[in-house]
Amino acid sequence: MLNNTFKELPDMLSAKDLLEVLPMSRSGIYKMLNTPGFPVIKIGKRKLIPKHEFLVWLSENIDPSYRAFCLSAQAENGTQSNLKS
Repeated sequence: MLNNTFKELPDMLSAKDLLEVLPMSRSGIYKMLNTPGFPVIKIGKRKLIPKHEFLVWLSENIDPSYRAFCLSAQAENGTQSNLKS
């Protein structure tokens, strides 16, 4: 799944899914999951991330040089944020 687009990912993402598509370490992924305001749902010990909410969060919290990527992923998935390209 390493080369898949966000559209091909499940609607509820796991930390493993994020590891496969983001250039981050495992500890970096878990640090992000524990960031205040990050869209995570805790079910027991599992942490799941709604894909559409993640894409919106990412576009609003990412370095401006990556915003075009986030906007294209949102468009591909039919999600929107208040972010302008």
